[in-house]
Amino acid sequence: MTSVYEKIDAPLVPVLARMEDAGVKVDPAVLGEMSVKLQREAATKARDIYERCGMEFNINSPKQLGDVLVQQAGFADAVKYGKEKRFLRRWMCWKDWLRITKFRGWCWNTGNLLS
Repeated sequence: MTSVYEKIDAPLVPVLARMEDAGVKVDPAVLGEMSVKLQREAATKARDIYERCGMEFNINSPKQLGDVLVQQAGFADAVKYGKEKRFLRRWMCWKDWLRITKFRGWCWNTGNLLS
């Protein structure tokens, strides 16, 4: 293990230090354009999710998402009778669930990177 440190890690320290000192040049206009484009994409994706769920809600809120699954879609009744898997398959396919989870991660990432 010390050979990896001595041959790879240690020689990179001065390079990384110079990179940190030099910084990164950012064009605010380009970031602004990217932000507008990503906001439009987010609105389109959110509308698609609202249509599939039959209502609007805060997709990034675990409570509201849970309410949509449990109350609005009748998931609570399905759980009582042990039919949750069949119910979920009928109400929302796996791709729809992935769409929601990807949307939440995508919004978080773009919000943090472009803010």
